[in-house]
Amino acid sequence: MHTTTRSDVPLETLPPVGAPGRMPRRSVVAVAVAPINLSQRISTLAIAVLVAGVALAILTTRDHLWWQLHFSQLGTFGDFSSSSFNGAVIIAGALLVLYAVFLAADLSHVMTIRASRGLRWAIASAGLHLTVVGLIPIPVSMDMHDRAAAGLALSFLAMFAFALGLRKVSLRFRLGTAFGVLIIASGMVLLILQVITLAAYEAMAFGIVGIWLPALNRVVRGWMPHTNRSAAGHRTARAVPGDEADEPSRRAPHRPIRRRVRRPRNRAYMPNTPRTISAARSTQGSTRPTAPAHATLSGAPRRTRARAAGMTTAGRDRSHRPSASRRP
Repeated sequence: MHTTTRSDVPLETLPPVGAPGRMPRRSVVAVAVAPINLSQRISTLAIAVLVAGVALAILTTRDHLWWQLHFSQLGTFGDFSSSSFNGAVIIAGALLVLYAVFLAADLSHVMTIRASRGLRWAIASAGLHLTVVGLIPIPVSMDMHDRAAAGLALSFLAMFAFALGLRKVSLRFRLGTAFGVLIIASGMVLLILQVITLAAYEAMAFGIVGIWLPALNRVVRGWMPHTNRSAAGHRTARAVPGDEADEPSRRAPHRPIRRRVRRPRNRAYMPNTPRTISAARSTQGSTRPTAPAHATLSGAPRRTRARAAGMTTAGRDRSHRPSASRRP
């Protein structure tokens, strides 16, 4: 059956908002701040801000050999590129902490707060260390900057480790998380052995986290009930009055089918109604004796009906038996 949507009907024929035939209009803000949508949008915004700020700093930096050292070299010049890099890192870290707060509200629907505490604290720790990296660049304090960077790497490892301990996750997500932990740990070993630069290790770690966070959002969205999933921005066609909205009222009410109970054909167990009594008498004939009147009552016991049937059979046998005067 074709469903008429709002685009198929002129605006003049639509009822006003709030009428019984029309669904209320949801604004873009209401869709954006839905419970399950907000945490996902915050994590996506954090990744987008970080990528945009770092890309802008790379394009406008004065040092074209920064990649031989580390990404923090982009924020050491005090110009526009440094401001864009440090600002993007600070905003991304704050959004990551906010994401951990809203993730606790989403995970409370499917598990206890204690079960998801480790994952939430690891994500919040990563956001805090990332904010410190942007607030304290290398020219301000190299020691504090290096400690914040090391704490950020450990927070990423803890985040992956606690995600492996979550229940209700698929094998694919567990294997991907374990693969991310293996890459980050092996990259740290290669960095200590001076096989790769710190910039390569940071790019590898942030790339894995940027891929893993949307995967975590999809897993959490799969755990949520269907009522919250419908509020995540899925559009439904608005029904027009007179099409399918009024169709259930025009349908006939459902009537159960009454099955006829088949009763045995034996006369002794047939219901004693006037029709059955007259039919039995017409088949037996006027000369054949019938059952007594008390045997045809509806409340007569089974023994009485059986006795009446026996009397009928005996009378039938006597009627067909030859008389004594005709015997030789």
